[in-house]
Amino acid sequence: FSQIIEHKYPEYQKAFVVDLQNRFEVKKDALQSAIRRVALVAPGENQRIRIEVSNEQFVVNTTSRDTGDAKENLDDYHFEGIETGVSFSFRYMLSILDVVDSEKVVINLGTSRDPLMIYNQANQENEEITFLLMPLRS
Repeated sequence: FSQIIEHKYPEYQKAFVVDLQNRFEVKKDALQSAIRRVALVAPGENQRIRIEVSNEQFVVNTTSRDTGDAKENLDDYHFEGIETGVSFSFRYMLSILDVVDSEKVVINLGTSRDPLMIYNQANQENEEITFLLMPLRS
């Protein structure tokens, strides 16, 4: 059974922001491992974790009244831009990283309210895959 929807399809292209001022590149496995460790104490209701990135540090962290705090520092990354941070659901980020087939990921982000644009590290121009992850409000 199927039903025809008679509404306009949402303008999803507006969500794909291309002019985000911050860009970082990090090893996929290192980011996945850090997120998984921090996620052990992430609040259950929204599974919120936060990344904070600058030229000096890359931190994955979370805080929960029930289970405490967790913080992981990543050393091997490349960052261009101004210091920023963003909160998101760790489950959505891990589901993206699980399907990325490159050693490194490139993440573009703006403010804490802008979406994260996540790319695989493509060998050829037409092999790039774009993922969009919406932030959680802090």
